[in-house]
Amino acid sequence: MALSCLVDRRSLSKKRSPAPKGYRKALFLAYVLDWILIIIFIILFLLLEFTHPVRREFSLADKNISRTFHPTDTVSVPVVFVMAFFGPFVFILLIGLFIRRSPHDFHQGFLGLALTLSLTIAVTMLLKVTVGEHRPDWLDRCQPREGSVDPVYGLANIDVCAGNRSAAVIKDGMRSFPSGHTSFAFSGMTFLSLFLAGKLHIFDGRGLAIKAFICLLPLAAGLLVGATRLWDNRHHPVDIFIGGILGVLFAFFAYFQYYPHLSSRQCHRPFPPRVRRSRIGDHEEVHADLALQHGDGSEGGLSPARESSLIEKAEVTSEDAGESAMKHV
Repeated sequence: MALSCLVDRRSLSKKRSPAPKGYRKALFLAYVLDWILIIIFIILFLLLEFTHPVRREFSLADKNISRTFHPTDTVSVPVVFVMAFFGPFVFILLIGLFIRRSPHDFHQGFLGLALTLSLTIAVTMLLKVTVGEHRPDWLDRCQPREGSVDPVYGLANIDVCAGNRSAAVIKDGMRSFPSGHTSFAFSGMTFLSLFLAGKLHIFDGRGLAIKAFICLLPLAAGLLVGATRLWDNRHHPVDIFIGGILGVLFAFFAYFQYYPHLSSRQCHRPFPPRVRRSRIGDHEEVHADLALQHGDGSEGGLSPARESSLIEKAEVTSEDAGESAMKHV
């Protein structure tokens, strides 16, 4: 059952009905706002990247910021990017275009992944800049001038730094909260876990442990990334914990914008295209939509057999037109 859901039988048909005139343009416009929002999040991240974080005071006797500064990361930014973006993208590409042969499934998966990652980096960088938390290796970065001490009433500030480190190292030392590596890794890996869980029908009532293992395996990569941030003295434990929570939350938010809940019998398919060409009556289409969203016949008032029939009709008309149009967008 789980593997059979990966193959879209309708995609094996030799001929699909052509999309109506103007459908491709309408389909493009239906999703263009999502992509614009993603671009806005990326631009926001880039602007914040060049913004100096808040300059918070600190104590020269604080042991929590007295660890050794290591110039290199165990897991570099390019490695995290490849893992969190290209890793899920490869699965979405292979399953969407080569296994299910569904351009619509590929588009929805890619769109959800892009929304997840762009939202994560924008919010994470916003918090880094506005909180200005010092990293555990801050004093080694700062290298206070000889003889510097905390004021009698108050704390020290960045003026005590000798300036032996570069401006980039000093600025980065004030971006501890939350962990960007961890939030980015967990957002991509959580989205991949949800994507696989939907395709494998993890909640089909059969209790196959191997499916749960496959779906949870990507999260182990996120945990490993978070652990390396502790080893490298880059983050406090709370930075990593909150970063992981942010990544998971944004992945759940983005995934369920485009796919039904995991207990649905149709969880291996994305929601139908927003612009739909109907070949069934309006009344039946409404009930088909309800069946797609709830995954059972109880709330839609439909029997399982009728529900299955309506879902198939609705998806044949909408997804076929959507996929036909997306091939030419």
